[in-house]
Amino acid sequence: MVEALLVPEGAQCISLGPQTPIEDIRRAALAHEVQVVALSFSGAFPVRQAGDGLASLRRQLPPALAIWAGGEMTRRIRKALPGVLLVSDIGGTLGALKAWRAQTGAPSAPGASAASR
Repeated sequence: MVEALLVPEGAQCISLGPQTPIEDIRRAALAHEVQVVALSFSGAFPVRQAGDGLASLRRQLPPALAIWAGGEMTRRIRKALPGVLLVSDIGGTLGALKAWRAQTGAPSAPGASAASR
């Protein structure tokens, strides 16, 4: 659903599918030179495992590459995850894109940014 929101806004999305290992996400992000990695977690996903995985991914990717995490599970995260934007609901996705573009100076024209989830 996030991809359906972002594509009309000009984002080029690469869907990696569910349960993609962290290492595969890292390699894909670097190989495709994406600017944002967006991940979605179901409510059934263990909070601690998600937090540890997001922290690990953050350490393995360049600081300029944004990481967004959303989905039901992220509402249960109680501590800050430095370098990871928690998007509390799908409606926040467009706000995250707008804020990211303003922060990075990325144009909003079609095809101007890339996201991987």
